[in-house]
Amino acid sequence: MRIMFIETETTPNPATLKFLPGEVVMTTGTREFTSDEEAAVSPLAQGLFALGDVTGVLFGRDFVAVTIAPGSEWSDAKPQVLARPRCLPVALPILQCPMTMTAWTMILPMPISSTRSRI
Repeated sequence: MRIMFIETETTPNPATLKFLPGEVVMTTGTREFTSDEEAAVSPLAQGLFALGDVTGVLFGRDFVAVTIAPGSEWSDAKPQVLARPRCLPVALPILQCPMTMTAWTMILPMPISSTRSRI
């Protein structure tokens, strides 16, 4: 079993958390999804949108930012976000497109100044 320690960072938008897995997420550029229809090219983004509270997903070089709906609380949404990637197969591509695809396993947040999550 692979153990991954992931940090989370707040952003200027309190509805968005940035998850830092400590490895490359996108080899080039960024990719933003603002609907589950747009997320059809990404198994991870699709899984996050399926949670219901997620309204946006952004992949960057070394992070995944997740935005939740107004009125939603991270105290409720974070455990759901944490559980989603564990259901994905190992080495599942971030995108189903060979141009900027990185095989990536999961995201598990770890607040920078507090506890660590491990799987």
